Amino acid sequence: MHPHQNPHDVHPPDFHSDKYAPSRQNLVNTFHITQEVAAQQLLDLWRAQNVLDRQEWDDEHEHVAAQELQRREQARQEREEAEHRQQEEEDEARKEERKKHRTKFLPFADVPPPLTIPITPSPLALRKLQKGEYIPLYFFTNKGLADAQSVSHSVDDEAYAVRPEGEDGLHAFVSIAAAKIKPHIIVDQDLTWSQIDEATHRMLQAMKEAHWPADRVDAMFQFWMNLASHEW
Repeated sequence: MHPHQNPHDVHPPDFHSDKYAPSRQNLVNTFHITQEVAAQQLLDLWRAQNVLDRQEWDDEHEHVAAQELQRREQARQEREEAEHRQQEEEDEARKEERKKHRTKFLPFADVPPPLTIPITPSPLALRKLQKGEYIPLYFFTNKGLADAQSVSHSVDDEAYAVRPEGEDGLHAFVSIAAAKIKPHIIVDQDLTWSQIDEATHRMLQAMKEAHWPADRVDAMFQFWMNLASHEW
């Protein structure tokens, strides 16, 4: 049998053939048996050896298979340990990142964008709107909003100053923001139609945000619509 041949796949040779005649004759001369009996004994010897070869083959391959299984298991464990170490290192790196840059990971409110453009008129205009007092449309024009922005960046909304009022020399507390804006205010009758168009829808929106009654807001809307569509 070939040394690498599987003994389970080997078939016994024909011991009656001429190839094995010398072997049969040796048995005939030694044990005084017939050629037929000698051929059978050769076959029995071959089968006995084949059983041993099969056992040895199976033992060897079981050992090899066990070694391969052990190698694969060891490789799997090493791979899992390496992945675990890598995961721990990544987790630790993320923790350090969150510590170093905490503001980057602060929670935020996932809210939809506003449906309207924010209006930021001057604090003076907002206070008057809250009180229901008269407010010049100028505060809601492009120029009025720009003035409010420039003043709000340089003056505290709650800051007041004392200045003389009237000819009697009496003094009064006046909002610095109001004092800065007042010289630039354009009265309603001097506004251009373009400026009125800029201001009206913004003022209506601001009135809604200030919780004006709906009928008052509608009345102002109708007033401006009638004014804009008048033939004059």
